[in-house]
Amino acid sequence: RNKREALQAKFLVLYHQLCAFRKGVELFEDKDRELFDKYLLKTVCSEITNLIFSDRAEWAGHKVEGGVVSSAEERTAVLGALPSSAKSPLASLSDSLSKKSSDDFMAALDKVEKEVGIECKPLDKNSERSLVFGVRQQWAEQLKAEREAPLVLLLTLQLLLLHTHKQLVSAPGRGAGAMLDKLKDNLAPDASQQLGDLQKAVVKILSGDEAKEEAELEAVALADLCRAMAVT
Repeated sequence: RNKREALQAKFLVLYHQLCAFRKGVELFEDKDRELFDKYLLKTVCSEITNLIFSDRAEWAGHKVEGGVVSSAEERTAVLGALPSSAKSPLASLSDSLSKKSSDDFMAALDKVEKEVGIECKPLDKNSERSLVFGVRQQWAEQLKAEREAPLVLLLTLQLLLLHTHKQLVSAPGRGAGAMLDKLKDNLAPDASQQLGDLQKAVVKILSGDEAKEEAELEAVALADLCRAMAVT
């Protein structure tokens, strides 16, 4: 019983994060949603899947290095150790991670919960407020300490979206342009310009071209200006 309760508690934290981040995806135009949705599949959806597979590995007596499933190969090995009746829903869950939409993952998860003994409890208002507060604090602390320009840009945009649109957005670096577009109407012209300039500097830094050194120097000053927008 204690193990079931511990699994449910870990699962619920991740599941509620996923529910909140899926709402954040809805902020964006259709052309951009796939990018954010696929990032959720790669991150929190994968964490949920690996948590469930780790539990099923223990249930089946299948030893996993470190006791935690962390890759597609390890998930395949766990499936091989399970009875035939238990394989299909778990295989569908793992396969859904390579789809384009988290809707596929949610549908597969719905079929797994009874088999595994977990419950997809809805994200109620109180839980959502607590989750948003915790994530905001975490991102703000990260931003204060962060010195890498790409991450400063990403964290700043996430916090500004949370402030202006009241939604949590989990995003890859490639989502910076779409996030900035979504914020432009809510920002002062100089703030929008500074974020845009930092984004351009980050692109130059990551491309590794001849302008990288100059872009890194420019990004230091811009990063401090942009950080101040989100943590004040």
